Amino acid sequence: MHGITFRRLIKAEELRKVEGLQKEVWGMVDVEVVPTHMLMGILIAGGVAIGAFDEDGNMVGFVFGLPGVRDGKLIHHSHMLGVKPELRHSGVGYRLKLLQREAAMEQGVEFVEWTFDPLQGANAKLNFAKLGVISRTYFRDVYGEIRDSINIGYPSDRLLVEWWVKSPRVVKRISGELRPPIASILLSRGGETAIETVGGKPVAKKTVSSRVVVLPIPGDINRLRRDHPELASEWRMATREAFERLFSLGYIAVDFSSELYEGGRRNAYILLKATLDEALSGRNL
Repeated sequence: MHGITFRRLIKAEELRKVEGLQKEVWGMVDVEVVPTHMLMGILIAGGVAIGAFDEDGNMVGFVFGLPGVRDGKLIHHSHMLGVKPELRHSGVGYRLKLLQREAAMEQGVEFVEWTFDPLQGANAKLNFAKLGVISRTYFRDVYGEIRDSINIGYPSDRLLVEWWVKSPRVVKRISGELRPPIASILLSRGGETAIETVGGKPVAKKTVSSRVVVLPIPGDINRLRRDHPELASEWRMATREAFERLFSLGYIAVDFSSELYEGGRRNAYILLKATLDEALSGRNL
């Protein structure tokens, strides 16, 4: 992140740069872009927007969210985090989220939420393995068809993640004290898989009984969508069924494992049958 600076966005001309970056990051058409006037309205209402800039003053990343109410308490709903493609693995997105956490705590908010596509492994790794979120809510096709280069043609299923910013899990994860588990080790210790591969296709298991469950996803869903779109759709349906069933049984998604395997990635969510307090405790599995 050499030469990258971060600052709160408060002026219309800065927010207009967010419009352009949305198109670059997601390949959005104009009708899908959150416009400057809406972004300014969000800020006036107590929302927060933060930008990342290179040495030449070009915006290379942003995050923004808006205030909300959940169960009678003030929360922060983070709507978008975007980083230029060439900087996606540079730590810029992680730093933007930490600054968003600081801004939320300054407002007295202890709970930040957002949605993301559970098949996007890189996003899952950031959210669970680096930031310490949990999830117990699955939305089917929540935004309808999103007309961008990444999501078009697929149901916009999303996990709603909960970032309890002062919880032991988050504090330990950010400090490095709590390391992500490894799915293969959990399976060797009695954990169960939520999805099996039958004839090369994913099939959600009908029953599980262990306290720890491993829910695999493709190593690279974007490549799979490009090369094998039908199989990618089958993964959407299998993971949808698995998440919904496990959440209904009291499981909480608490972590994400990403292992190198035969030149690729073996990605999986880790779910725990637990209370919310247990999930947020930050204890090792």
